[in-house]
Amino acid sequence: MKMLRIVALIPALAICHVATAAAQVIGSGTLKGPISFTVKKCGTDRGRVQLVLTVAPDGTWTAGSDEGLPLSGTSQPLGTSGRKLTLDFDDESEADFVAQRASDIEVGCRVSGVAIDAATPAKFTLTLNRKRTRATLAVIYTLTGSAGGGRSKAIFRLKGSGRWTPA
Repeated sequence: MKMLRIVALIPALAICHVATAAAQVIGSGTLKGPISFTVKKCGTDRGRVQLVLTVAPDGTWTAGSDEGLPLSGTSQPLGTSGRKLTLDFDDESEADFVAQRASDIEVGCRVSGVAIDAATPAKFTLTLNRKRTRATLAVIYTLTGSAGGGRSKAIFRLKGSGRWTPA
């Protein structure tokens, strides 16, 4: 009987640990860093980005920059440190992100009629340092699609870091 009580407590402890980990990452920061967009057989566009990222206690996040649309989505704790989140776009933000990348391809590669069939995150994480005073956002997305009758692949990369203010 005592063993059953212990076994019954294990899921409850796991749920408490996940909730605690998510709560430790809430806050906001201004993150700066390099951004690149490589399109196969077209080239690479490089630049720098500055964005403000906010993670709310309810597991949602928002991000905005001077250059792009505001984006948002959900977050989930990653690992056991309580300092790392995996991020996902909500449906509207993912559609905006994909549409912006299609526009970037049309302009940068001088093609029209770009259709992106798939956008898959290889990495989309937010990591805080041990003191929870600095954050690093790493985004790598692989996109596949077509333009002008040909198929192609593109890779979007962003790595921003900066001061983090816990909420």
